[in-house]
Amino acid sequence: MKDGLYEEYYKIEENYRWFVGMRDIFCRFIRKAYPNSGNLKILDIGCGTGSTIKDILKFGIVVGLD
Repeated sequence: MKDGLYEEYYKIEENYRWFVGMRDIFCRFIRKAYPNSGNLKILDIGCGTGSTIKDILKFGIVVGLD
């Protein structure tokens, strides 16, 4: 991987509206499906730089794999 590419992708994944919107949809889905969540075990396959993991940690233990 080229130097700096990971950092650049992290910034894009953190702020780009598509990623932000998908994280919001995903969090709403979890809240609706598991209203009393807080101790879930979640596997994020294809986690990229991990920005989704930061948002879903409130629902339980999260492991990311990319």
